Amino acid sequence: MKQFAPFFILALIFTLNAQNSVLIENKTISLEADGTAIIGNGITIEDAKVFAINDAKRNALEQVGTYLESNTTALNYVITKDEIKTFTGSVLKADVLKTENALLEGSFALKVKIKVTVDTGLLNKRISEARSDSQLKKELENERKRVEELTRQVAELQKNTNAKIESRKISDRLTASELFKKGQRETDPDTMLKTFGEAVKLDPSYAEAYLWRGYAYTLKKDYDSALRDYARAIELQPSEGNNYRTRGYAYLDLKEDLKAAEDFAKAAELGNSTAMMYAEATKIYYNKGMFDKAVELNTGAIMKNPNDAGHYLKRGYSYLGMKNYEKALSDLDQAIKLYPDYADGFRCRADAYSYLGRIKEAVDDVNEYLRLTGGKTDEAEALRKYIRDNGYEPKY
Repeated sequence: MKQFAPFFILALIFTLNAQNSVLIENKTISLEADGTAIIGNGITIEDAKVFAINDAKRNALEQVGTYLESNTTALNYVITKDEIKTFTGSVLKADVLKTENALLEGSFALKVKIKVTVDTGLLNKRISEARSDSQLKKELENERKRVEELTRQVAELQKNTNAKIESRKISDRLTASELFKKGQRETDPDTMLKTFGEAVKLDPSYAEAYLWRGYAYTLKKDYDSALRDYARAIELQPSEGNNYRTRGYAYLDLKEDLKAAEDFAKAAELGNSTAMMYAEATKIYYNKGMFDKAVELNTGAIMKNPNDAGHYLKRGYSYLGMKNYEKALSDLDQAIKLYPDYADGFRCRADAYSYLGRIKEAVDDVNEYLRLTGGKTDEAEALRKYIRDNGYEPKY
């Protein structure tokens, strides 16, 4: 990680324009930003305040993005400006310093000044989490795009001569977004339920808020309520794989494994944590002796991604369960061909060879498995015994 020079830690000011500046102090970015919104033509003062604060946050994110893009000492990562907005928006804290009436191009307007703070330590943590969790990154990106779309709608709304109904709807959705971000930062299930509940009350079409409230219900073991919220999220976003993945784990908690497997398979089909979801569903079908379902599932996976060695391994293992050893061997050969250092491929293929009575080849694969794993797995001694019992000496 790059470190600040000592004098930078105390205070470092970069002027971005005549009115606003970014201050770095003890790894916290602070700045003030202005935002405005039209009052009238159906836009109430209450709604205008929501719009103005959103405008100020947008201006603040632009400034923080510009700063961080050119001053990488604040971050552990090199990221684009859009990524900065995505990640920073999820950790940004804003306080309203002042509101005042103003004239904007001959129209009455509300002007706000906010103070924004961003903890770069927390920001680095969020970036690291998102880079290791593609679903989290997608969620953050979706939320940024949601707010950007609402901001675009606000701009159109302020041109409207009778915006009363639409104004309240957009205002409520922006407020729901703020509640959603707040809820994501909470750890207490009751507080999460309250916060996400307020969000869906303001925006009944907010699928992500239902999903997260469902998660909060699972923390309290209230699975009936959780499943209702997951179903609502799926109804609103039927093509979002994470909705099925999350519900799948709730079904696992309830010991409803086949329902879980169906949801995991659907999540994989939609591209959510694909390899993990195929693995979860396959494991359930295999453990229940439903080898044909496991084969069918992984055949579909192979059609989607014929170069993924893991799909061949899982299908090969399922063929072993069906006692179709030749087909198992064919799949395991392909898995190893795609990934020559695939330890599990050699381990599984050794079983296929053993069932086919091809002991020398089985022993060779066991030795290769021991080599690739360093000979320190839980079953290493049992495998060495297998080699000796068949008249050979272990190499590792």
